[in-house]
Amino acid sequence: MHVSLLLGLLATSALAAEVTIDVTNAVECTRKTQAGDYITVNYRGTLENGEEFDSSYNRAPFQFTLGKGQVIQGWDQGLLNMCIGEKRKLTIPGSLAYGSSRGIGSCKTDCTLLFDTELLGIKGVAKEEPTKEAGEEHEHEHEHEHEEGEATVSARQSGLDHVILGFAGLLFVVSGTLFFIRARNAKRAGKSIFGGDKYETVGQHTA
Repeated sequence: MHVSLLLGLLATSALAAEVTIDVTNAVECTRKTQAGDYITVNYRGTLENGEEFDSSYNRAPFQFTLGKGQVIQGWDQGLLNMCIGEKRKLTIPGSLAYGSSRGIGSCKTDCTLLFDTELLGIKGVAKEEPTKEAGEEHEHEHEHEHEEGEATVSARQSGLDHVILGFAGLLFVVSGTLFFIRARNAKRAGKSIFGGDKYETVGQHTA
């Protein structure tokens, strides 16, 4: 009877002793952290009441070998299968932290610890560049084509595409039709299209 009760309590304790992982910044990668990796992390540790007890941001990023018992069990478990650049919030029960052996801040024993963590690097593993989704690239191409189309329509709507003023006359294109107007007084032509010279259309060509 007592043995069964003890086993039941042990099973309940084992189930309760789990790290809760909330991914706050997801990153896609092909190489994730695994036991034996030498990793670099930034972190901020708080108690359940929000009291901060430690932070690497006040010093420098922290480095250690994952899965080798160099840190609390909650870290060895909670930082596995993580991508460089990924951020996680770890909620670690006291049994996977310091248990009853050590108090943290205002917490005297069996402290639940919360860590905001960011994986900065894995030794020997290069950070992978994020890739655009195919749909996103297509959308950008469509937007570029749309902008070019608007520019073309705006130019055509102006009515006067090109004007070339020479000494012999006036050459211009209106809505795709090429016109050439020769000045009656060629010697004075070209000084001003708003002057006293009179022009006559001598030819046109549809472009």
